[in-house]
This record gives sequence, C-alpha cells and structure tokens, in this order.
Amino acid sequence: MANEGKVVELNGMNLQCYENNWRRDPGDYRNITDSRDGNRYKTIKIGKQEWFAENLKYEIEGSWCGGNINGCNTYGRLYSWDMTIGQPKDAHPTLANIEDPEDLQGVCPNGWRVPSTLDWSILLKECNSADLSKTLTGYDSLHTDLCGFSAFPTGYENVFFRNGIDYTEELVTSSTLPAYWSSEQVTDTTATSVVIPSKSNTISATTRKKVYGYPVRCIKK
Repeated sequence: MANEGKVVELNGMNLQCYENNWRRDPGDYRNITDSRDGNRYKTIKIGKQEWFAENLKYEIEGSWCGGNINGCNTYGRLYSWDMTIGQPKDAHPTLANIEDPEDLQGVCPNGWRVPSTLDWSILLKECNSADLSKTLTGYDSLHTDLCGFSAFPTGYENVFFRNGIDYTEELVTSSTLPAYWSSEQVTDTTATSVVIPSKSNTISATTRKKVYGYPVRCIKK
C-alpha cells in the first residue's frame, strides 16, 4: 500500500492509486448541467475526446429506466434509436433523414452529440476496453476505472409483438457487457449499437432493431 493515494500522469491522464489499483484521478472529472431538466453529469477527457462519464438520464416520453424499473438514477435511461436521434418513439420505424451522423445532437444536451462508431473506435484506441468499465460494487463513486469512462451493463429494453400481435416491452438484464447506441442506422428498422468488450481493443458494432432500448453516452461537439 506504499502507493496508496499517489497520483501519477500517464498519456495525459492523472491516475491515483486507490485500494492498490490505479484509477482515474477524481480531479480529472468536469461537470455539466443539462439545462432542460437540471440533471448534473460528470464528464471526462480521454485523448482529444470529452465524454459523459455517466449514462444520459433525460426523460422523454416512452423512455425506460435501465437496470430495473426504478433504476433511472443509477443506470440512466434507455432509449429507442428514434428517441436517441431526437425523434418520437415509433413502433414501426422508417429510414431517418440524417445529414451527418458525425454531428447529430439528438437526445443529448446543447453542445453535445450522439457518438458515431468512429468515435467509439477512437475511444478504444486510447484505452483498453477493460479500462473503460466499472462495477457497481468494489469501488466508490469516484474511483471507477483506469480511464474514468465508467461503463457498466444496464440491460436493454426488448420491444416486440408477442404472437405477432400484442405490442410488448420487456427489460432484459441478462447482458453482462455495456452496450450503447451509435448515431448510424443500417436499414429502415435497424441501427448500430456498440458493445464494450471485456478483453479486446476492437469495438464490437452490432445491428439492433431500432425499437430496442439502449443507454446513450454523449460526446462533446
């Protein structure tokens, strides 16, 4: 424990030894307030990017709580892809008209935007995937992971028509990897989500139905 509390600089990040592990120095976090609802978020600079260090919590009609039905404060909210890009929730999505997926504010506050798959790929060039993730136990709320991104699994909202008829929404919490929406659609009914893998530096981009609910991390414009 000789290094406990010691702070060192590595690749532009200040790291603090906390319980015999190197974690991002809490002094590196910044804070922003969403003027729409007063929610306050930690942000973190990683390389040349600045990210939310928390999942977005902005409540819009039709969004869900992550983790459990009362989990909005801890897990943030889950959004369909239509909601993510700033459109109303739609059980029958169509092809969206997006001029530039690299500059899409969507559900994010002013000055921030929905990240593209390129943004996620750049992030994983700065940090190992394991250094971006935290658990909800084992560390305090300040010392989360090596890079300070603080990703963790939230589950996702499965939306489908049971027996092809009955519209159904079900929270699925069995997923063990953090997953987030990107700003890019694939077809009229599908878009790209990204999964932060546990032991890889390559982003896992996956096609998901737009009606599914995933969390959002905003990136600074």
